[in-house]
Amino acid sequence: MSIDGNTVFDTAMVVNHDGYNITLGENILPADTGIKKTSDIALPDLTFGTWTLHNAVDSTKGDWSNSTLKFISQKETAGGLILSGMFTWRRNSILMGTEQIKGRYTDKNRVVKLKGEKLSSVTDAGKRELALGSYTAV
Repeated sequence: MSIDGNTVFDTAMVVNHDGYNITLGENILPADTGIKKTSDIALPDLTFGTWTLHNAVDSTKGDWSNSTLKFISQKETAGGLILSGMFTWRRNSILMGTEQIKGRYTDKNRVVKLKGEKLSSVTDAGKRELALGSYTAV
């Protein structure tokens, strides 16, 4: 529960304060407070813009910085979003290819989990470097 951040969790919880158990739940605030429950907060639009990797160096010192992630679509679900998109991979500033991804955004913990589905437009250099991957962002 957060009053200052204008968020109130919509699941019941019990808080122990000075030996008293205080039950907090969905209807603890007057309707005119302007404070929203988490279920009323809008989900992010991850399809807006392109995400660029920075300081993305692997264990062999390959620099994947300036590779990009573009979410092509998102669909709201009860627990967040279903996502699809594409990584465009560059290693040491050389184009390697693209990886089509699918995944989920979970609104409860704000985690994105992605899994590679298909590689395409793979360059000769990329054939030695690219493989389908799994990714998590917290």
